[in-house]
Amino acid sequence: MIQHIGFYATLPALVASCCLYLLYRLHLNSSKMEFRLLFLCLAAMNLFQSAGYLLFAIPSPAIASIAADAYLMSLYFMFACLALFVIGLTRPFKWRHLSVFIPPILLSIVHTQGLIVESYEIRHNSLMHTDGPLAWLMDVYLLTSCFFTGGLLIKGARDESLDSAVTSKCITALVSFIPLIAVFALLVALSMTKHAIPVVIIGPIITLYTALAFYYLTGTKAAEAANNAPQFYQKLKVAYPTLASENGNIEPDTFSSAAEKRIIEKALEELNGDIDAVARVMGYPAHTLRHKLTQYEIYPDSKYIKEGQKPLP
Repeated sequence: MIQHIGFYATLPALVASCCLYLLYRLHLNSSKMEFRLLFLCLAAMNLFQSAGYLLFAIPSPAIASIAADAYLMSLYFMFACLALFVIGLTRPFKWRHLSVFIPPILLSIVHTQGLIVESYEIRHNSLMHTDGPLAWLMDVYLLTSCFFTGGLLIKGARDESLDSAVTSKCITALVSFIPLIAVFALLVALSMTKHAIPVVIIGPIITLYTALAFYYLTGTKAAEAANNAPQFYQKLKVAYPTLASENGNIEPDTFSSAAEKRIIEKALEELNGDIDAVARVMGYPAHTLRHKLTQYEIYPDSKYIKEGQKPLP
């Protein structure tokens, strides 16, 4: 049994390491706080799950129960972080957006009173819990959160006032979110029968899928991949003559690079050579933009500093 518990503790620990690495990458890219909170919560979930199994194997059931409670409470907050992530995709951060954390805070308070989970034990090499009198609150919250977040994504995908890149990300996120809704709905349904599935393996797999799918959404390629092909073709037809008139030797197979280079140069001119500002406007991570500057041999020197302005440090 100890060998199985050791494996069950290792799997979520590996997933937590992956989530922390992605969190580090987001930090390097100066990503929004809303995005980083989700990955922090995903990492915490898996660390608490791993700790719970290790402590039961020692054995130290009292402390293991605390870790198991922390795992479930971090699950509550994960769904709030998902909603906040989606809000961050579609609009600037405002303090009122943090109100999504009110339900998980209240649910956590109820949880600490033993009303959602009464006790924990190892059964069939899996950490299982005994439901409390208000265990149904957890199921209701998880399903409600899933549909609330899905509703935000649908609203973002249909909002004509949003930038096309943002709309594309909402569509991609909605497609990525559908499997999560299906899996959690299945788990909730099975939890009401004699065929409940232990989350020992499915939990880390779900969080790893969530981390990878939503990390992809923080980048610029998600919008590019989801762009409508006819719209792109129309933009291509409009932009090609303009670039061709400026540079008669541009061939169709090099058009994309030439267009991107020209857009970066124009942005540098408009933003006084500020690389970080250009990166934010274009939706690139700062290190990606610096790579493109090197690739296109663009050097943000004094030619991008407007008359009367001081050069950048």
